[in-house]
Amino acid sequence: MNILSAIFPKAKKITSEAIATEITRAEADLAATHDKLARVFDGLAVMSEEQHAEAEDKATTLRRYGERLQARIDALRAEHEAAVAAETEAAKVAAEVAHRKRIEAARNAVGIEGEELLRAYDRHANEIASILTRIAEINAEARDCRVSNVDQTHRTTPAQPATDHRMTAPHYVYRDAPPQPDEAHPGQTETAVRATLDPITGKPIPPAGAHYGRFGQVIPPALEMREVVHHVGGRRAVHAPSLSDVRLPPAFDGEYIWPRS
Repeated sequence: MNILSAIFPKAKKITSEAIATEITRAEADLAATHDKLARVFDGLAVMSEEQHAEAEDKATTLRRYGERLQARIDALRAEHEAAVAAETEAAKVAAEVAHRKRIEAARNAVGIEGEELLRAYDRHANEIASILTRIAEINAEARDCRVSNVDQTHRTTPAQPATDHRMTAPHYVYRDAPPQPDEAHPGQTETAVRATLDPITGKPIPPAGAHYGRFGQVIPPALEMREVVHHVGGRRAVHAPSLSDVRLPPAFDGEYIWPRS
């Protein structure tokens, strides 16, 4: 009986991975058998005749079992090598078949769908050319009449000037505070720190730690509303790309659909 049929009697397809798993299992069993065999004669010096005979029988059984395991491993390794080779060849054949199918599909797409798409492009390109022609006529008339053209009216996002948003917010103000090294006005005698609001109550959270004045005295802060300026930068006008740059070549042969000659 074939070893694979004996180990996998109900399997319809036996893969190299399944064989490798069985090899690993058999190798672990063999290692455990060798370990047991190494301990069979532990205490031989104090064994009785009967115990010695039992140890000899057990060692013989373990050796025979180990030989069978080694034979199984050797046979499985040979089957695993053959399975890997067969799977590699099958994968190569499948890849070649898939590639041939892809080539055939590409040829069909070029020959049938490609032509249909080009004819559809021809129809739509002519419609677009008519639209562009009419837009150019409208823009020419607008220029003569000195009014905004289509691009200026519909295809331009106007500029946005920079703005300053002013609001009041609670600040903790320290009087007679020493000037900061980077202050623009060295003579400043107070420091205002914007208060952090409690996310639940919405009330200002008192500052942690002490703030010291010019002469080392602790300064209690006063809560005051101060003006805060938030600057929003401006934005330049944004013009959509010019339609005069559009180029529509013919689908098959002939003159350009747009610009029209």
